[in-house]
Amino acid sequence: MDTSDTNQESYTEEYLEFHKAWDSKMNALVIHLNTSRSSDECTAVISETEELELKLRQFPFNLAEEQSAALRNLGDVLDEARFKFTHQKKQELADQSKLLQEKIDAWGLPSKPNDPFKVIINKKGRKSDSDEVSSAKKQRTDVTATQNRFAQLTVDDINLTAQASTSTSHEAPGAAAPPKKHHVPPITIDNVSNKAGLLKHLQDLTKLKLEAKLIGSKLRIFPQTAYAYHRIRKYVDDNQLESYTYILPEDKKIRLVIRGLPTDMSPVDIIGDLAAKNISVNECHIMTSKKTGKAMPLFLITLDKTVQNRAVHHVTDICYIKVKVEALRPKYGPPQCFRCQGFFHSSKFCTRIPRCVNVREHLAKDCTKNP
Repeated sequence: MDTSDTNQESYTEEYLEFHKAWDSKMNALVIHLNTSRSSDECTAVISETEELELKLRQFPFNLAEEQSAALRNLGDVLDEARFKFTHQKKQELADQSKLLQEKIDAWGLPSKPNDPFKVIINKKGRKSDSDEVSSAKKQRTDVTATQNRFAQLTVDDINLTAQASTSTSHEAPGAAAPPKKHHVPPITIDNVSNKAGLLKHLQDLTKLKLEAKLIGSKLRIFPQTAYAYHRIRKYVDDNQLESYTYILPEDKKIRLVIRGLPTDMSPVDIIGDLAAKNISVNECHIMTSKKTGKAMPLFLITLDKTVQNRAVHHVTDICYIKVKVEALRPKYGPPQCFRCQGFFHSSKFCTRIPRCVNVREHLAKDCTKNP
């Protein structure tokens, strides 16, 4: 008798049913997160992810690497769901506060009343008419001395004062505008044993007080500058740590698709024709169909974000052929890394152990086993 058949017979029906539906449950969870548009929906995704994680720990995979990969994917989904819940909740609270303020303004109520209401109870009853008449006839004898601080000003002084106050009121908003803050993406490092020691070492390396967040066995570091970002990435590469991050905003490229060129067109000719139009292309290659593997009349080009390269949107012909330049259509669902099969990051800045769809330690493109 085969050993695998013996192992399957020893498993319970609930265990087999859970692992049979694992892929469908994971895909449904990711789609649910991607289509969530409110904090309540994100809360439901968080609950589903936590329940699925408890179930996975109750019915683990046979291979330790397969179990760790599944837990890591669940951790990525849970982190993204919590981040999305926080963003949606803040937006909802801001909208509710705006609606409340509009209702207060429509009612004509002051936002912060100066004199709060006081309840006065008159135990002796109402005053008589004679008392009101006598109090009205009383004359005020005390006189308060007043002073006018503008009494000694001449007409010219008053005009200068008014001009100074007007110029100050116009300059104040511009002077108080805060400088634009450049966003630096975080760097997540997996399987960190000494988290406090690693954070202190990175602070000494970058000469900055770095902030970090503990997520299970992962340590997410938030660099403050692009210099610290590059130093931490270099340290991760030199020490062969498992991590992933995102591209800096200033390093992002323009990715466009040229539609209408024949499949036998050389990418070198396309780059040369665009260079004659003062458009410098970094990369150019033909796109292929995932189902058939055949070349399509679509060419993907990558350019730097410059003023000259933005003119590529107005290009109508290349090599005397009418073309249409359009933006690269986004993929359906959340981004997935082709290196570690994790979600919400790309393989370009991922140093995790490569895993294909068969959960082996190699890239998916190098896999020889049919899924």
